[in-house]
Amino acid sequence: MTREKLKFNEDLRQHVPPAQLISTYGGDVEFVYDHQVYWPELIKLAAQKREEQRIRWESGGKKVGESETYLKGSPKTVSDISAPSDPTKPSEPETTVETEAKATIPDLSGLNVQD
Repeated sequence: MTREKLKFNEDLRQHVPPAQLISTYGGDVEFVYDHQVYWPELIKLAAQKREEQRIRWESGGKKVGESETYLKGSPKTVSDISAPSDPTKPSEPETTVETEAKATIPDLSGLNVQD
C-alpha cells in the first residue's frame, strides 16, 4: 500500500500555483539570487527576530528553559510560564503576557524577482 502512495518526478504545478513556483521546477517565477541584496536583509531579519525573542523572554520573567514556541511568538499566559510553587495553593488569575515586539515583514521590493 505504501508503494502506491509514493510519487516520483510528479509535476509540481499540480501542488503549487505556477505564479509561485520557480522556473527550474516548471513554474513562472524567474529568480536570480543576488547576495548583495539578500544577505543584508537576512542578517537584519535575524537580528530583529532575536530582539523580539529577547523582549518576550524578559517580559516573561527571564526563565531559563522557557518554551521556544512562546519565545518565537506563540501566545502564552503568565500561568503557563511557571507553575505555582505550592500546588495546594490556588493559582493567580490568568493574564496574558504583553510583548513590545511586533512581527514585521521586511521590504523586499528592490529584489530581482520577475512576475
